[in-house]
Amino acid sequence: MVTTYSKTGADGTAVSVTFSGELRYRVQPDKRLLVQVPPGGSFVVQSYTPGWTGTRNGAIKYPAGWRQAADCDADSRQSTNPPGNYSRRVDMPTAMIPGDVLIICKSHGDIPGPPGSYYTRTSYMPGLSAHTVIDQMLCIQCVDFDISPSQPAMLSPPAIGISPLAFQMRATPIPESMIDMSQLPSVINLAAVGVASGVTMPPISYYTALFAEFCGEIATEWPTHYVTPGLQHPGYGSFLSGAVSDAFVYLCSTLTPAQKYPLARAMVQWGLDLVGAWTDGRIHYPLGGHCQGRKPLIVLAGKLLGVWAFQNPSLFFPGDPNQAFQEDGAYFRVNPSAWWFDGWPYGWRMNPVNAWSSASPPNTNRGELLLVEPVTNEWGDPADPDHLAWGWKIQYMNQNCGSQIGVVLAAELMGMRQQFGDDMCGMVHQFMEGPPAGIDAVLDGYQTGIDINWGEGYSETTGGGKISQHAYTLYNPA
Repeated sequence: MVTTYSKTGADGTAVSVTFSGELRYRVQPDKRLLVQVPPGGSFVVQSYTPGWTGTRNGAIKYPAGWRQAADCDADSRQSTNPPGNYSRRVDMPTAMIPGDVLIICKSHGDIPGPPGSYYTRTSYMPGLSAHTVIDQMLCIQCVDFDISPSQPAMLSPPAIGISPLAFQMRATPIPESMIDMSQLPSVINLAAVGVASGVTMPPISYYTALFAEFCGEIATEWPTHYVTPGLQHPGYGSFLSGAVSDAFVYLCSTLTPAQKYPLARAMVQWGLDLVGAWTDGRIHYPLGGHCQGRKPLIVLAGKLLGVWAFQNPSLFFPGDPNQAFQEDGAYFRVNPSAWWFDGWPYGWRMNPVNAWSSASPPNTNRGELLLVEPVTNEWGDPADPDHLAWGWKIQYMNQNCGSQIGVVLAAELMGMRQQFGDDMCGMVHQFMEGPPAGIDAVLDGYQTGIDINWGEGYSETTGGGKISQHAYTLYNPA
């Protein structure tokens, strides 16, 4: 028996897969396929469309959470492997057994310029710029547990990761009934936020649609946004964290649990797939706006599913938490002897610890920690086109802290400040309160033109960050 399954993307184009065998499969809400195979059995994926061209439309089997974007073999415009000689190219047909995952990638057509060039999407968030060379992904997961129609609705096990724990989780059904909606606060009046912000509040379905399909987080470190599916994922980190932030506002609203459930389920599924990636030791160190927004999704999955380890990912996953999650590495407790806005206890850094010298010449890599009070002309040009000057970097606080406001508000309302990140919450609270008196004049004394938008939200979603910003102003309990 030969079966073909097609998934239509937001742009109206389709990606299809043909497989053979007497199989039982289930189409999940995020359009992935769960395929049931008896223990010791297998099934065969015969082909997929659009097919591999030698440079485009690759497929990935065993998606390791530690693999770099340039080593994913999905599209030659990002892979460092020679075209046509991919070390992990998946040739068709290919057999799959329980625990296997196959991710089929549909490449974006014409991208002007070299890899890393921007293009404007036609869908997802209209007008949003993207780097990615991938438009869509179709995920196929092979399981050996019962997925017959008589079985209740279930979440998909993590599709990403090849650690023993990731494979163990793929062998375990996760019923949707595990999602405990009573764990979400019912505090924020969305109508009041709309009045305060001046934003016409979108329906919750708007946010559900942003997380509706498989996340496609197949790569580690900051270049991950080069290979996330552009019609299923916002790509750049602060684009994602801004969407996550506003979505958390809706999850903590006075909408009914039934109204919030589709969004909660979609975000929990993203969190589960990310759990698999981090069991492999994924790295998301701080680097500007890259890598933001993933940790809150894992924490949410843990909270709603009642899994302690997922609620505390900084303690549970291997490796240095300052390297594993942007939300841990970018925020820190300031040494009392250091200068940081004349006494703020919580700090923010744009780059990894010790990435830059703390005493570089003007207009170069001014140290992120500001261990000594800055001096005049040391900050460099705030409009530095190479983005090296500290005068330019410090302004990126707007996009980093501003896109986490709704997450921090949710952390406080849920009583989970430690789990989401105490240092991040502390720094965002400072950002919202504004600096100590007179500090803006002090900054102007160091370098004119520095512009920090204290207390302003950032998002590429409806409202441009105002929804999270004004929800915080109205309902922050801290």
